[in-house]
Amino acid sequence: NFVKTHNSMCTIGPYKFTTNKNTVGGIYLVRDPRDVLVSYSHHVGLNYETAFVHMSSSDNYESTETHKISLLGSWADHYNSWKNYKSSKILIIKYEDMVSNEFNTFLKIINYLHHIDGAEKNEDKLKESLKKTKFEELQKMEKKQGFIEKGKSELFFRKGKTGSWKDELSVDLIKKVEKVFYKEMVELGYL
Repeated sequence: NFVKTHNSMCTIGPYKFTTNKNTVGGIYLVRDPRDVLVSYSHHVGLNYETAFVHMSSSDNYESTETHKISLLGSWADHYNSWKNYKSSKILIIKYEDMVSNEFNTFLKIINYLHHIDGAEKNEDKLKESLKKTKFEELQKMEKKQGFIEKGKSELFFRKGKTGSWKDELSVDLIKKVEKVFYKEMVELGYL
């Protein structure tokens, strides 16, 4: 089974979010927190400053109509919780690589799945999948059929771009994001 979650890899009391008894691996998608701020703001219907307060809080969580509660923590807490999880091998993929080098990035994911679960490696299927899941195609499908995780914005698949923070965030807010998440942003090559 494949499970998608927004949860951080947290422990509450004696209860871990998951263990190696029920998780053989994980693929963690990380994105530049400045772009996350823009996207998150639109998704939850908050202005950028308020969305930043949420993103930088270790007490951050989300609750929607589709799921009760996902414990998020701050952007850095979330990233570090999955990066530091040692019970199963976690593959960390940058969103920016999915956009700029889609074939090789998704080939890396297929190779990872083959390694942990014996998933079939088939480049023709991969190429076909990439065609069907282009951002524009997903946006068209959402406009026709809707999307359960849409949130407060008009569309869940709103822009799909990298670097839009440069045109949308104030210099002051960019500095705040970069200060709060400096260590992780340097580690990931965002600074």
